[in-house]
Amino acid sequence: MMAISIMLISDCGDITLFYPDELNDCTELQLELLKESQLNSLSVQSFSVLWFSAGCASDTYQELLETCETDSIADMGMRTAEHILNAQKPLTRMPYGILYLKDKELIGPGDMLEKLVFGQFIDAEEQLFLFFMRKDPEHLQKLTAILYRPRFEKEYALDRSERSLKALKELSKAQLYVVLEYYLGCRTILANSYAHVFPKPIEKKDSALKKEEKISGKMVLEMVMGYHAKLVEYAKTPDRKKLMYHENARTVLEFINQDIKNYKAKEKAMAEMKRNNRQKNGRN
Repeated sequence: MMAISIMLISDCGDITLFYPDELNDCTELQLELLKESQLNSLSVQSFSVLWFSAGCASDTYQELLETCETDSIADMGMRTAEHILNAQKPLTRMPYGILYLKDKELIGPGDMLEKLVFGQFIDAEEQLFLFFMRKDPEHLQKLTAILYRPRFEKEYALDRSERSLKALKELSKAQLYVVLEYYLGCRTILANSYAHVFPKPIEKKDSALKKEEKISGKMVLEMVMGYHAKLVEYAKTPDRKKLMYHENARTVLEFINQDIKNYKAKEKAMAEMKRNNRQKNGRN
């Protein structure tokens, strides 16, 4: 983490504040603030005041506010936030380990989506596709409902996730976008790990382009259709399909990735054999 040392003018001496070096080091409030600043226009001073208050204890922040120049706080807040955004390291640490809502407690799938089951992954991808197509935050609520399951739920079920939607209306738009950032960040790591499953997005020159615009809706839709096809191919019986649906997502993705890799290798070998036969027949 990046340390920022601030000398207080009062008799309190030095205060050293530790501020994040990347998204994974941010507090949940700071993540929300970054999303808020992207969704709405915030002045430099407003952003910085909120940034520092989100990163330290209220009494420490109050002391800073009383003893430091406002311009200094604003400058440090902006430089820290710009450093994080320019680092372009994906958010893979799970925000909101437990969502405490009015009448529900929802548990997330862990850092790097480590506890995500394959059924969740398919349903999450469908909501990601719909969000890309419609830009409707309702699909971010549904995505969150899929990722965050009731505390005592033994097995994932889409219909039970849909029952959480009413409670999830308590979340702000910025919080929903934090969940999206987390899912996209973990998805980037999955794409690197299972290259045969995830088609590579078309690289565009504009480096400031948002992640969701680099991944086309068509790409996600084709992947979702492919997953359902794989379920039919691998799971010949309803019991087998249910078992695969509740298997850890990484386990199934590894299996599919290897299957596609083997298929491509066979295709390449067949093409090579045909080419050799043509050359052999040509010489004859």
